[in-house]
This record gives sequence, C-alpha cells and structure tokens, in this order.
Amino acid sequence: MAGSRETIWEGIALLGIYSLGLAMPFIIMSLFINFLIVFMKKVAKVIKYVNFGSGVLLILVGLFLLTGQFIF
Repeated sequence: MAGSRETIWEGIALLGIYSLGLAMPFIIMSLFINFLIVFMKKVAKVIKYVNFGSGVLLILVGLFLLTGQFIF
C-alpha cells in the first residue's frame, strides 16, 4: 500500500503510522512494567498450573484439528 502512493511522502507517512501502531503495545507495557512485576510475583504460585492447562488445551486442539473433529 505504501509503495503504491503517488508521492514518496505519502508512503513514508503510511509506513510511519504502521510503525507507530506496531510499537504501541510495547510502549504501553513499558509504562506499566512496575505494576506487571508486582502482579507476576503475586500470581507466581498459580502460573505453573495455568501453563500446564494451556499446554493440555493446545495439545487437545491440535489433536482435534488433525482428526478433523474440530468444529467452530
């Protein structure tokens, strides 16, 4: 899309907006890093169970996809 613009400045503007949108989640997370560290310390006991449950769910979905039984 940016390569098909009439002027190079329009293409640069589109790429700049795209880059800003791509960077926005990382910028927001950097603003709340202290909160995230405290939160992760509080849920450290539970996170291993969440990881295990997520892994089991991922394996089950993969098996359903392989066997053709996964229906939306």
